Amino acid sequence: MVFGPNSQRMFVSIGSATNAAETMPEETPEFIAQHEAKYGRGASWADETNRAVVLAAGPTGRNAFSFATGLRNCTAMAVHPLSGRLWCATTERDRLGDNLVPDFVTRVANGGFYGWPWYYIGKFEDPRQAGERPDLAPYVLTPDVLIQAHSSPLGITFYDGTQFPEKYRNNAFVTLRGSWNRAERTGYKVVRIVTDSRGRPDGWYEDFLTGFVANNEEVWPARGHRRCARWLITGERRRKRNHLANLLPAVAIGAPVRERACFAATFRALGQRAIRRAQR
Repeated sequence: MVFGPNSQRMFVSIGSATNAAETMPEETPEFIAQHEAKYGRGASWADETNRAVVLAAGPTGRNAFSFATGLRNCTAMAVHPLSGRLWCATTERDRLGDNLVPDFVTRVANGGFYGWPWYYIGKFEDPRQAGERPDLAPYVLTPDVLIQAHSSPLGITFYDGTQFPEKYRNNAFVTLRGSWNRAERTGYKVVRIVTDSRGRPDGWYEDFLTGFVANNEEVWPARGHRRCARWLITGERRRKRNHLANLLPAVAIGAPVRERACFAATFRALGQRAIRRAQR
């Protein structure tokens, strides 16, 4: 959930219940027309009603409506500080091979339809739904920046600080959690998405913070920090947390001194590496 400029609009993203709408039954054209009149073009139904969407509402949550549809899982949102446009970092569907379907980062258009589950990258049809919705093909929006498939983007923010050179200001930084179902690992890094003076993406991204992959079997942290990882993860399990994303608040607020120091040393080294790269 994020708020737009001046907190006049609230945005809430809701991911799909399934990978590719496997449980969504066929429906008549009449049903679909009525459903889309209420939920927006390309809106899914049955168990997927009001899913794979970004909803918009007033600042108190009232008068919600479908702002955009066909976004399989907009895992993170941010509002660009210059343009005021909403951006989504989106995790796409699986089981179409190592290189499909690309994840993406995009500006989100009011009333936009981004394809799920029938299409991807514009008019490319998902073979599992082939021929089901030709009426939607002219309306599918192509995302701004494609990310290597299975990278799993889970966070996005715009840089407005002063520590990095001026060229980094108002650029997007996206965290890629990394693949779990790809023959060769991808992701496990932070990438930078370049924007112009009006907040428009240039369509490409570059590595900003890497070093989390030891080899194709082992990922963060690499050998030098493996003991840190055991301390952090063991402490996390004691606190009955579920995933590594919870480590930062857990360690920063309530972890033992040894774990806090270990966590800080690990990320200080990684941060210094990123700063040196940025200043080249």
